[in-house]
Amino acid sequence: ALSCGFIVDVLASQTRIGTYAFNYCLTTFLLYRYKYHFFEDRLSTLPTMTFIFACLSTLIQAGIFYFIGNPFSLSWEWIKNDLFLSPFQNALYAACVFTFP
Repeated sequence: ALSCGFIVDVLASQTRIGTYAFNYCLTTFLLYRYKYHFFEDRLSTLPTMTFIFACLSTLIQAGIFYFIGNPFSLSWEWIKNDLFLSPFQNALYAACVFTFP
């Protein structure tokens, strides 16, 4: 999580360095204890965890943006797109590329 977050931090120009790394580490920390509720041999495990990780990560990133002073506006469009459609696309991609083959 730290490595992935740091790579995204280096590539993202609009945020301070460390915001994505902190976000991914915090999200992983919060979800790590739930790994025992899912089984490796089920087809739904990876897409479900991907969806949950993306939703939680988006919420944490919104909180980080609020605290560091980046402009952020909460709207129904943001909720629809960033909290539902984007995580759903991530879960669908995880299912099609990693789970189904």
